[in-house]
This record gives sequence, structure tokens and C-alpha cells, in this order.
Amino acid sequence: MPLFNPELTSPILTNLEVLFLAYNGIADLIPLQLLRFPALKTLFLQGNELTKINGLEGMSQLRELVLDKNKIRVIHDNSFNGLWNLQELHLEDNRLKELNGLSQLEGLQRLYLGNNKVQEMIEVDKVTDMNNLVDLSFVNNPVTRKNLYRVTCVQKMSRLVFLDGIEVTDDERLKTNLYFMEIEAYQQMQNGVMMSDTSPMSSMNAQRNYLPLKTMTIIDPLSGGLIDQAASGAGTQPRYAAAAAPAERNYQPINPESKSILASSLASKKAVQGIQNRPQPVNIRTLGNITEKYRKPRLPKK
Repeated sequence: MPLFNPELTSPILTNLEVLFLAYNGIADLIPLQLLRFPALKTLFLQGNELTKINGLEGMSQLRELVLDKNKIRVIHDNSFNGLWNLQELHLEDNRLKELNGLSQLEGLQRLYLGNNKVQEMIEVDKVTDMNNLVDLSFVNNPVTRKNLYRVTCVQKMSRLVFLDGIEVTDDERLKTNLYFMEIEAYQQMQNGVMMSDTSPMSSMNAQRNYLPLKTMTIIDPLSGGLIDQAASGAGTQPRYAAAAAPAERNYQPINPESKSILASSLASKKAVQGIQNRPQPVNIRTLGNITEKYRKPRLPKK
């Protein structure tokens, strides 16, 4: 018998588009020689004994692949080589913890990964980069209990319509985008700093409208100088912050409205301090008693 037999590799059933091989105890796909079905578009392999995905390479016409209820633990980088047109992939009820090898399925639109063992958001991130997904399911995976799981998926996947069987509405997407905008603004506020040149008084006119992203300080609206946050809080005289190296500057415009509010706040603070430092009026009756107590005794008249 020759080592190479063309009859074992030549196409068969060239018009076959749907093949149902579910619940047949299949443990390996290579002996099936699925590449010999060139027109195959839908393949059902659920309920078998598969522990890995192989033997599918080069099935360029395949559109839907069902691998639910197997024992698949890992997806290799070459598991889906050549499946350029795959649009729907079912991998539910397996034992997956990592999601490698899926990023090459650029045309995938529906991905079902429910009832696996995915625990970390880093694995979800491998899927959120697939821009064509409209339906994604991680139902009954530990990762779905993470606080930011759903909002992260919605924010990163602009075309997603269903997540875990629940529709992603326009209202939810709007609220998600606003949530991440608020987080970004808060982080910028936490990391913000006002920067100046070596001589802050001479260069403040050119820089007072910029807010560098370092540590928070306050502008003195009267002198135009920089007030150190610690000095301002302690109620001491304004102390100008040291200039930073030019390479560290990273300016962004200050909102004029915020600048006006800051000036009003500082002016009000100075007014309150002036009232507190003003001498308090003395009760005349109390003053009279004190004067009488310490008055020198008069000598009797002779």
C-alpha cells in the first residue's frame, strides 16, 4: 500500500453544508478528516469527549461551530487557523480558564462561553478586542461577579448588542460612558498640579491658565503666585511652590468658571480670617470691675 493515498484526502460530499456529530463519544477530531468536506458551513460537535480543539484547520467555509458540553481545557494558538469566515462559536459547558487563540477570529459575531471557569478580567480583555462581536456570553463564570465586569465589556465593545443574554440599551451605554468619563476626570484631578518657572511672579501671567497633571496646589488670585496646599490649609502666609523641570510640565487649560470660583473662595476665606482677627469689644461693666479691682488704694485725708 503506498504511503500516500489520494483517495483518503480527496474531497467527498462536496455539497454537504451541515454535519451533525453530537453525542458520539468523539475524543479526537483529526481522524474525522473534516477538511474533506469543502462546502461545510455548520458543524455540531457538542456532547463529545474532546479535551482540545484540533483537526479544524483550513475549513475556510465554516460559519457556525458548536463545541458545547465537552471537556476542553485549553485553546491553542493554532486551533482555529484558517477559519476566516467563522461567525458563531459555542464553547459552553467546558473547563476553560484561559481564552487564547480567539483573537484571530476577526469575523466572529457571536461567542458563547457560559459555564466555564474564567476568573480574571485579563481573559475577558482578550475577547473585548474582537470588534465585530454583537452577542457575548460569560454566564456562570466566576469573572461575572467582578464589580466592573459588565461596564468594562460595554465600554470596550462598541457594537455589542447582547451581553450574557441581556440587551445593551442606548441608555446603559450612555451611562457607562459617563461613568468612565467621571473616573478619568477624578484621576486627573487627583494627579493635577500647578507648575511655574524659576521666578513665578514674572512668568505667572503666561502660565496661570494652565493646570499641569502632578500634585494639587492653589493659585493666589491677588498676587498671581502659587500657594502651597499645606501652607494654605494651615492658614499661614502664601508660600510659592518651587519650579519643576521643563521636561515634567504637562499643562491643560483651567476652566474660567472654576478659576472665578477659586478666586471667590479665597477672597471669602481672607474676609473670614479678618473678622476672626479683629479685636473683640469689651463689656463696659466688666471693664469697670477690672479697673476697680486693680486701682491703687487712696490714702485717707489728713
